[in-house]
Amino acid sequence: MKKHAAIIIVIGLISCSENTKNISSRQNDSNSKFTNTVVERDKIFQQTFVIGDRRFIGDDCIPYFECDCCYGSIVFLDSIFYHIDYCIGGDYLLSGTYTLNDGRLELQYYPQVAYWEQFSDDWSDPDNPPYEVKTKNIQESNQMYTSTMCKGRLTFLGMTTENAMTITNEKHFDFLNEINEFGLIDELKKIIDY
Repeated sequence: MKKHAAIIIVIGLISCSENTKNISSRQNDSNSKFTNTVVERDKIFQQTFVIGDRRFIGDDCIPYFECDCCYGSIVFLDSIFYHIDYCIGGDYLLSGTYTLNDGRLELQYYPQVAYWEQFSDDWSDPDNPPYEVKTKNIQESNQMYTSTMCKGRLTFLGMTTENAMTITNEKHFDFLNEINEFGLIDELKKIIDY
């Protein structure tokens, strides 16, 4: 069993490395895709964005990085945002407040995170799911982004981080339903006063 797990990990690392090589060859091209733009709050309200490493933006202007916990999604509501990092064995939900002025987006992350942790592979009993929802404290942080357009798609490039966010067609309510499937939003609401 340990040997199989080690083989799977090695294959995953090699696959991630190969994807990184393929995408990184486009890094130099990606800088020419962006044009400065100033957006207002109504352009991001109730919108869902893909978030990932800006060094690996594909031809469709979506940041790609196919490794564990290397990308996620973010949705902007009235005064808060929800940001989920997709991870094998459990996703992490972060949240915070945001401001958008003159095309500069600032995210202020709350110092708590909710996540689900899988402890079994048996998903057959809906009354006894094979995961547990937990919370933990993290370091409070702020991130700054500047707005751009990438082939007609609203994109934010990190000023204090290597991340980029590109708008998607996913409806915000679909995204919220998806991330609350495991009760992550409800769990955060127990410890954060929204």
